[in-house]
Amino acid sequence: MSQIPIQVTDEQVRNAEALLATNDAEIAELRNQLIQGESQFQNAAEEHQEILAKLELLNSKFESEVKKNTELTLQMTSMENIMLKRELEFANMKAELLQKFNTLQSEGKVFISESDSSASAIKAISRLPVFEGKTIAFIRWINGVTEILDNYPALKDFQKRALTSNDYAVSTAQNSSSNRRIQPQSYFQRNPFKRSTQPHSRENTTMTKEQYDEYVKSCVCFNCGAKGHLRSSCLRPRRTFRTMDVAIADDSGKDEAQ
Repeated sequence: MSQIPIQVTDEQVRNAEALLATNDAEIAELRNQLIQGESQFQNAAEEHQEILAKLELLNSKFESEVKKNTELTLQMTSMENIMLKRELEFANMKAELLQKFNTLQSEGKVFISESDSSASAIKAISRLPVFEGKTIAFIRWINGVTEILDNYPALKDFQKRALTSNDYAVSTAQNSSSNRRIQPQSYFQRNPFKRSTQPHSRENTTMTKEQYDEYVKSCVCFNCGAKGHLRSSCLRPRRTFRTMDVAIADDSGKDEAQ
């Protein structure tokens, strides 16, 4: 087969090269787009896995909450059953008490007669003698009260209190106050809150060191008038104060001079 020479011009070669270059550029761009699409797909797949994990966690929480709600519902149902049982028991007890009350009302006359008899028996008991406040007769009075109460062992506490009177408490209080003797050793005691006549110093105070220092800083000396120390610790010589007699004498002298 004979080879036929093909003549190609330079312009066609340049056009073919330009077309090849554009095709290579398009192929590279498509390759980059494919790489970006693969990376986006990978990111989307990872996000999908995260969403599935979150969904599974939410489903587990939802199931646990449903389980808790079911348990609470069962507990409420059991408590309601218990309350219904207690209400039924309460109704039965109320019915029994009403029945007993009716029987007691029907037998009320018997109890009234018995109470009247017991009241008359209490009235028949002699009341306790009043203690007159004599120390010598106190033991005799106690023995008499004990004898009266021992003769009636069926009496209850409130019935024994009904036999007594307020006169006993008053007479006993008067006797205890009249027989109280003053002990000189315990009566004439030193007042612990008496004002101290000693100069105010660190040794003659109940304050702590910090409190005493703050107190001294805020005080004014009565001797020199300076602030920050007391008169007892002042280094300046003590002032002499004039008395009222001297002041009156000076005033009278001025009057005579006038």
